[in-house]
Amino acid sequence: MQKLSSYFNRFLCVFLFLLWFPVAGNSHELDRRNAVVSAIEKIGPAVVNISSEYQVQTRRNPFSDLGMNPFFDSFFKDFYDPGLEHREKRTSLGSGVIIDGKRGFILTNAHVVTQSESISVALKDEREFQAQIVGVDPDSDLAVLKIGNQEDLPAIEMGNSEDLMIGETVIAIGNPFGFSHTVTTGVISALNRSVRTDDAVYHNFIQTDASINPGNSGGPLLNINGDLIGINTAIYAKAQGIGFAIPINKAKRIVSDLIQYGEVVLSWTGLSLQDLDKELGYYLKVPENKGVIVKDIEPGSPAMIAGVRKGDIILALDKIPIRTVDDYQQALKSFSVGSKIKLKI
Repeated sequence: MQKLSSYFNRFLCVFLFLLWFPVAGNSHELDRRNAVVSAIEKIGPAVVNISSEYQVQTRRNPFSDLGMNPFFDSFFKDFYDPGLEHREKRTSLGSGVIIDGKRGFILTNAHVVTQSESISVALKDEREFQAQIVGVDPDSDLAVLKIGNQEDLPAIEMGNSEDLMIGETVIAIGNPFGFSHTVTTGVISALNRSVRTDDAVYHNFIQTDASINPGNSGGPLLNINGDLIGINTAIYAKAQGIGFAIPINKAKRIVSDLIQYGEVVLSWTGLSLQDLDKELGYYLKVPENKGVIVKDIEPGSPAMIAGVRKGDIILALDKIPIRTVDDYQQALKSFSVGSKIKLKI
């Protein structure tokens, strides 16, 4: 009887030991499945890789066949025969997000698809589609594509970028340098950033330290809950350890116009504005680069009906700070025709 009891105790210990370790293993796996992993599993299938082909016209060096060092091309390029010009096909890589799985609408950056002759979209499950451009807005660097899908595709709903917090965790997904579905994380470093490139100035960007490289352009910026809060853009080539994204609330209004009209329809307020230079700011006792002055108002315009007067200084549209007339024009794109705008004067 004593031997039977001893045997039973050993059997019970072994049984409990074996029962415990699978539970411990599952618990360890659950610890690793953090919010970032959950967000990627939720959103990943709606992120696409975009490959576009375009042609550029170049002038061929007539001495290249003679083995001349390409270093000297810059010295002789003005002497090349224009008749030697030829067209070269080049490829641009980028990312995008499916925002309407039923109709096949994809949101990406304008610079990814501008002047493209053909656009190919690859899903995470390796399905590929040819895409058509629905509309492009170079001023905001946004574009909408459409693919001819026969069945519903995984899509992501646009979130809210109104309540973003500096320091909160963000996740970027994209196709940097052709490495598909690459994930990086970081924090929001700043809001309402203006970025100047060789061609334009972009306003109201989200700044993050999440790595955003060429190929990430057009991919989603997510918060820790997996909500789409921005569209990544690698348009600032000089950025080192700095990434930028277009706030999704700004994108919502532009996307709506691009799908409906193929372009952005500008709201009209009836205001004629002027930048505050140093002398004018000193005269009006207003700090330089703090607002724009109302120079004129069209009779019967929304601004006149709202009570705006000549000489008023506009500091912000809703929560968007205004420093220049260009700031004002860009901020106005965030509001659709017929919407109400709060002016800070």
